[in-house]
Amino acid sequence: MTPPHSQLVDNSAQIAQIQAILQAGADSVDVDGQRVHYDISLLRKQLRELMDHDKANRGRRPRVAAVSLGRTASFSLGGY
Repeated sequence: MTPPHSQLVDNSAQIAQIQAILQAGADSVDVDGQRVHYDISLLRKQLRELMDHDKANRGRRPRVAAVSLGRTASFSLGGY
């Protein structure tokens, strides 16, 4: 559920950080002998949620479209 427009926040920094991790294509990083493993599917989910609630993305087209083919048949197309 999307919060009311007055409660939308600027998630630009978090969005940029997750996008950088995803664009690097690495699922783990070693820093000072410590290994950090990224769950890519979880990062993608978090990115979608942050973008849905980010005030900078207001007015963006929805990521899911529903198509009705009559009374008995319908299906949804996921975006991204």
